[in-house]
Amino acid sequence: MKKLKKYFFSKLTKLHKRNSDRPQMYNLKGITSDGKVVDFPYISADKGGVINIKGLPVGTYKFTEVINDTQQ
Repeated sequence: MKKLKKYFFSKLTKLHKRNSDRPQMYNLKGITSDGKVVDFPYISADKGGVINIKGLPVGTYKFTEVINDTQQ
C-alpha cells in the first residue's frame, strides 16, 4: 500500500511539474476497501505544489490510475 501511494504521488508530482504554469485538476478512479470502484471529483495541485483532494468520502482507498493527463 505504501509503495502504491508513493507511486501515485510521484506520478501526480511529475504531471504537476510538467504543467506548473497553471493550477491542475486530475480526475481519478479508486477502489474502496469493500471493492467498489469510485470516481473522485478531483484532485488539484496549485503552483506551490500543494495537493488537495476534494469530495473524498470517508474510507480506505487505493488509487488505480490518473485518468486525464493534461499533456497527453
